[in-house]
Amino acid sequence: MAPTHRDLEPRDEIAVVGSGIAGLTCAFLLGQRHRVTIYELQPTLGMDAHAVSVVQGATTTRVDVPMRVFFDVYYPLLARLYAHLGIETEEVNYSASFSSLAGELFFQYDNYRFERYRIPFLTWSGLTHPVAWRIGADAIRFFGRLSRDLAAEELRDLTLEQYLRTRGLSTAFWEQFLLPAYAGICTCSYESLRRYPARTILGYLGSGLLTAGVRRVRDGAQRIVERLAANAEDVRCGTAVAEIRRNDTGVELTDARGEARTFDHVVLATQANHSLRILADASSNEREMLSAFRYESSTVLLHTDPRLAPRQRAWWAPVNFLLRDGSRAPMATILLNPVHRSLAREPTLFQTWNPLIEPDASQVLSESTFERPVVDGASLDALERLTTLHDETERRVWFCGAYAAPGIPLLESAALSGARVAEKLACGLPWAGTKPARDRRHGGVR
Repeated sequence: MAPTHRDLEPRDEIAVVGSGIAGLTCAFLLGQRHRVTIYELQPTLGMDAHAVSVVQGATTTRVDVPMRVFFDVYYPLLARLYAHLGIETEEVNYSASFSSLAGELFFQYDNYRFERYRIPFLTWSGLTHPVAWRIGADAIRFFGRLSRDLAAEELRDLTLEQYLRTRGLSTAFWEQFLLPAYAGICTCSYESLRRYPARTILGYLGSGLLTAGVRRVRDGAQRIVERLAANAEDVRCGTAVAEIRRNDTGVELTDARGEARTFDHVVLATQANHSLRILADASSNEREMLSAFRYESSTVLLHTDPRLAPRQRAWWAPVNFLLRDGSRAPMATILLNPVHRSLAREPTLFQTWNPLIEPDASQVLSESTFERPVVDGASLDALERLTTLHDETERRVWFCGAYAAPGIPLLESAALSGARVAEKLACGLPWAGTKPARDRRHGGVR
């Protein structure tokens, strides 16, 4: 009989397919005890696969695509992991503006730093539009009742749109502020965001991030992948996995070149839809679980074209949401120069998610396409099924990724899902006093 995951051999052979933060976290933890092989489709490890080296004179800056930031309060595992790895982080100002492509500024705020807090306040430019006062007043009401609403039992079954409609908030507040902001954060369409569980979005907002400082890794994803991949025995970049199939001795993995190898365990740290395609002998329960997670595709540009930023330079903020009537999602443009301190002030470098206008091709440094999971009632139910599958004592195929843990599918969810799989395979966190297998209710950590 095959050994159970409660009685593992000290040096099992384990394959991790995919090297985003989920796969790398899992590989790092598993590598404390086992022989780990990482398979990655891209020519470089996944977290760093779309980054671009920007040369300005004698200085070269590695710019992450997409841009990655985090809050300690919503990303506790990730923050502890970075600290353990000795990865330096720095606080950045992530204030925002909201305007139309037609040239109308609705709302703009900046952050005032007071000791360890960031206090948001409206800018003078942001006060010029009458709707800004309505948005500001509704924001005070919204955040004032947030804790009470999070504790309400009725919230459990409400979508975000249902919640907003029952709270008497103005259309301006949610159509020109809240929905654009969170469509950008969740990287999804307005339609999908409206169907998000209200508790997931409110949990994010209620975690304390309103006054928490936003941080980024100083040296970018390249430093993260170097440290997290260090425990792997073998890293196979540029290697597509064609299929995995369980047999009497373990799990056979076959790559796109036809090379087959049997592992004791395989961790599928890829998107749910990709995992379903790779898993040749998926059970009906596995197929049902993986099929429940939906994905949406979007484009990210790295460029120098200011036409994708607010029309007036006075409206420019580190993060800018631009709206157009009838669009499926906002356009979000980040000014990278104030965020990457090694970048010179000029030329201005932008990163734009979901471009609503065609940029000047001569000013585009890179174009990347990503698929992101969206959260709805079906995906929440699927998470319960995933937990049940991972509790099977003879399990040899495991699943992790941003989709595979509660909350908005961001870096923390991905890292948490990878840590949970590693814990199932007898590899806990290498620092004292923290366990990864915590359930995050309402987007927070219990």
